[in-house]
Amino acid sequence: MAAPLPPHHVAPVQPNDNNDQGTFGALGDGVRNWIIQRFTRAWAFVTPPDTSMIVSGPRTYAQGTWLPAPQSHDAIPVATGNSGIVHVWVCVDRNNRILDRVVVKQTVPGIASYNDPNNWVNLQVGGEPMESLIANAIAGELWSNNHGDEKFVAECLGWGDCQYQSPDLPQYKLYYEYLFGNLPECIESQWRTSKLVRRPGRQRRTRVVQEQEPFPEGFLWALFEALAKVAVAMDGQVFFGQPDPNHFAIWPVPKLGDFGSARTLNHPGGQLDRYFMGPYAETFAAPEMDYNRQTQQYTVQFFNHWDPNLPPPAVLSSKTNIWQIGLLMLCAIRLEPELLETQWRVQPPNYPMPLHQAMGFRPLMASQPMKMRLDDPKSRRYSRQLLTLVKKCLVFDPDARISPQQLLQEVQAKMVGRDDGMMTARGRFPHNHPLKLRMSLTDKYKVGKKPYKPRKVA
Repeated sequence: MAAPLPPHHVAPVQPNDNNDQGTFGALGDGVRNWIIQRFTRAWAFVTPPDTSMIVSGPRTYAQGTWLPAPQSHDAIPVATGNSGIVHVWVCVDRNNRILDRVVVKQTVPGIASYNDPNNWVNLQVGGEPMESLIANAIAGELWSNNHGDEKFVAECLGWGDCQYQSPDLPQYKLYYEYLFGNLPECIESQWRTSKLVRRPGRQRRTRVVQEQEPFPEGFLWALFEALAKVAVAMDGQVFFGQPDPNHFAIWPVPKLGDFGSARTLNHPGGQLDRYFMGPYAETFAAPEMDYNRQTQQYTVQFFNHWDPNLPPPAVLSSKTNIWQIGLLMLCAIRLEPELLETQWRVQPPNYPMPLHQAMGFRPLMASQPMKMRLDDPKSRRYSRQLLTLVKKCLVFDPDARISPQQLLQEVQAKMVGRDDGMMTARGRFPHNHPLKLRMSLTDKYKVGKKPYKPRKVA
């Protein structure tokens, strides 16, 4: 077991709205490095002491030596997020054969949101994190609606306190199953990838950049149905909060995970006062979520069906999820991890979008995304039925949007004959199959893999 690090006090972390990496990215380099080293090198893996898994029941863990998975740099975690860092642990036997693997998510020590009762079940700070309850409750709802559909959600395996924590640095860990990749990686692979090609007369293969390849329509229908099923399971209970593509794993099935900013809808009519909704992904915000930080007011105060003489009502509902699903589908259709017209807040270099075309909900801005922008023959092959359903999700007025139940019914009805066999396919497609995705499916931490060399840079 690694020896604990010496005491190191860190001031409570405050969110930085100007930093796109959120709270963890707002920390100084020294503090970030200390947190990473403490998590990936000094912490000895222990199984989660608590769990609320409904469908699968308590998970069993392999007995052996648990090691942090190596990355391109010795102490770099797999991912960082708004509230913490994520890494993979693998269990190996005496022959260095992988027996098990688990993803562990740790919050930033001293993060201010730890003391927010809305982040905890029954408002009990230090109990079960709301993220754990919501993930497992949705999996249970999917299972009860149709056995097998629980596969579309990553269950939370459990939670527990961190070792070496001091009273002024509260934090906790969440445990998840290992997932292969996410939607941005999949989009990036379709949009820009390369392969080694052996040219005539040359012994060595050369790397050639492949041209953009839109997703097969069958894949988009499968993704759409998975999102619609999750939306139905969340109806009247939960809204996403931060539905950016990083929270969606793609293989072997579309799977929703990371409910850190999700909230339960405990108010009458299945709505939540938006003043208690917590952080959210601005580039995927529905009109009723958008907050103007300059005026410190919600951008859309009233829709046409509300009395402007009355205070804004509770507006977040299952229809909020539908808008966000529509944006995710449009990202997949256009092969953009984030829509170009939503990036005006933190503009990339040479941002080409004029204000009147940028998507926002303030005066002079466009409240709808641009056209589907199907600029090439391969993209134009998408059916009118698919594009029409995406547009129904992106209706400005939440009351006029399609409901989760209606969306699922229409997706399942209109995908018949258009999924190209994606729904009945099993296993991986051959390299020359028209439905094969470009994203690499190499499992670096495959159970049974031998030998596993933890010192080798992956």
